[in-house]
Amino acid sequence: MLALLRTSDVWVRAAAEEQLPAACSAFGVRLPSIEGTAPSLPPPALMAFLTAEGAGGEFVDVDGNWVFRPRSATGMLADLTREGAVPLA
Repeated sequence: MLALLRTSDVWVRAAAEEQLPAACSAFGVRLPSIEGTAPSLPPPALMAFLTAEGAGGEFVDVDGNWVFRPRSATGMLADLTREGAVPLA
């Protein structure tokens, strides 16, 4: 699990959802699952990048904070899961 963002780093949900397919296409990944009804989302390019690095995954709104749950930790996410780094539970 990876918590994302500060308040200033979000997109209006409608704009993010509009741009997300193109961002995911650029990274060669399917659209991630998005759970929650928050009015804003992380930037589409960040969502696509994390989806690619996590071999898929989901974004979940937890008490107003977006959390990314990768399907598996690869690439950059694998580095974060090594001992002494931020755990991705």
